[in-house]
Amino acid sequence: MTFISSSKLQNGIDHAYLIATDNGALRTIWGMTLVERLLRQLSQIGISRATVICDASFDVGDVLRPDFSQWNDIRVEISVPEREASASLVPVFPGRALIVDARIVVDSRILEHLKNTSEDTRFDVENRFVGATTYAGYEDPAIARIRDTDVNAYIKTTRKHVTAFAIPVDSGHDVEFAENTTFAAAYKGATDFITKYVFYLPARWAVRKVSPTGITPNQVTMTSMVISFGAVVPFFTGHYWVATIMGFAMAFLDTVDGKLARVTLRTSKSGDLLDHVSDFVYLLLWYVGLGWSLTGGHLFDFSREAALYHAVLIGAFLADKIITGLYKRIYGYELHDYTRLDYTVRIFIARRNPFLICMLIALILGDPMIGLLMITAWYVLTLIFHLMRFVYLPISGEKHQYESS
Repeated sequence: MTFISSSKLQNGIDHAYLIATDNGALRTIWGMTLVERLLRQLSQIGISRATVICDASFDVGDVLRPDFSQWNDIRVEISVPEREASASLVPVFPGRALIVDARIVVDSRILEHLKNTSEDTRFDVENRFVGATTYAGYEDPAIARIRDTDVNAYIKTTRKHVTAFAIPVDSGHDVEFAENTTFAAAYKGATDFITKYVFYLPARWAVRKVSPTGITPNQVTMTSMVISFGAVVPFFTGHYWVATIMGFAMAFLDTVDGKLARVTLRTSKSGDLLDHVSDFVYLLLWYVGLGWSLTGGHLFDFSREAALYHAVLIGAFLADKIITGLYKRIYGYELHDYTRLDYTVRIFIARRNPFLICMLIALILGDPMIGLLMITAWYVLTLIFHLMRFVYLPISGEKHQYESS
């Protein structure tokens, strides 16, 4: 193998080198080795080829999970240095490349930032680093450094601000800290109070248990969907305790599937679309089922109090979906987290989990009608707030918090 001290600078990066000469690179996080986690991240940001620099005992079959190729499109090569392993043993490479110490858990935003930079740049963390460079700049002390604050802290997918991180992993304690950090980053910020505060620790425990197995996020999603649509029947038949318990079970699984997908880097557009479409359909059926059972099937007999409140509930629910969806289509941003105010109110607006809380309270009090009244009032208030923001934000000149980060 030949080594050089310089190479021609070219634009664009499609190749990465992972320095895995230390066994620490084989520590596992969320059921995968640190090497595999990096390879999955590189694939997601558009790197098409990766070379893992390692010792002769390194076996790719021991590093990658069986489902790796199902979720990732990246060619993996193994390179064994001919002399004593050292972080400087990077082979000749044309143009520019990403070079990553595989003993760190690095934020994908840092990798993407480095991939898109036009200069030799590196990010240092203690005695480890990740860089985008020509070979000439690989060990140059004068190479440009970036800090975590140079990377936008706002994460669109989870609607929250998280400072970009890079965590050296040397022990089991470091693995636990890295898992807690990556899970927190994967957990949505703009969400309801049940998901945000009640489900957080149980969901993290469940994801830790499931991630090393062959269970996929889509399988969890499908299980959640089966339960959610299964709950439609007891809502229609008036078996509210059964429906509410099933609702909480699917709500928890609905929390787990997205976090499992993000921390194990197995996200898919189809899974996300399926999740969001089904959310609208089953929730609408829950509301119709509740109204049907409370009115004895006379949904349009507005002389009945239950039918009248049910009509207001359905109208507010559909109008709110239209308002928020239209805002995103027109302006390209979610209305739910446009500013800190919208982000905060999102925790308390009417949606599935608050509805289940309303039903639980009503059943404890012994009158399911109370649940209908509570969620109807909640949706009306939610709709009023979103209508006000829909009108106000475009004329206020306020920027989305992603742009102002």
